[in-house]
Amino acid sequence: MVSQAKVLEALSLYSESACSESVYPESARSAAAGAMLFITHDLAVAAAFCHQALVLSSGRIVEEGSMESVVERPRHQYTKQLVEAAHLGFDSLRRRATA
Repeated sequence: MVSQAKVLEALSLYSESACSESVYPESARSAAAGAMLFITHDLAVAAAFCHQALVLSSGRIVEEGSMESVVERPRHQYTKQLVEAAHLGFDSLRRRATA
């Protein structure tokens, strides 16, 4: 079984190597990094890896835009619920870390 932690570690390693200055000059880094489709309900994780977001509900796109705008100014009720869930998860982790 592959855990979320293993997937995130692999994505982090890929992201670091794809954008490494030693591998690509700055002018080519964004083109060289390519594209990735990342499907999750966890907007906190998606925000760490994605610049753009599409939010689907029942198989239909209900919201799209930059990750920043989707997280900071959600318009659709389902997106608002995902954002709230991400905040609750983050707050829970913060409380455990300081306990």
